Amino acid sequence: MGVCYYNLKNFTKAIEEMERAIKISPNHQIGLLNLGVVNLTAGNAAKSKEWLQKAIKVNPNSEYGKRAQELLNAHQTN
Repeated sequence: MGVCYYNLKNFTKAIEEMERAIKISPNHQIGLLNLGVVNLTAGNAAKSKEWLQKAIKVNPNSEYGKRAQELLNAHQTN
């Protein structure tokens, strides 16, 4: 549902749905990455950074961990 809301550009609902899913499966790396992307798109840079760091922590060497690291590097805030 979160991805559907994201595609509809309803970022608030997307975040709500994705956070609900992460409560059920806290180490779901794709979900953590998605929360980073949605928050970044919504303009929540600090929150995005938190989610991307969590995605990296799950497995920094996986495809999703590497993608999260790329996003984090590309959108560093000072």
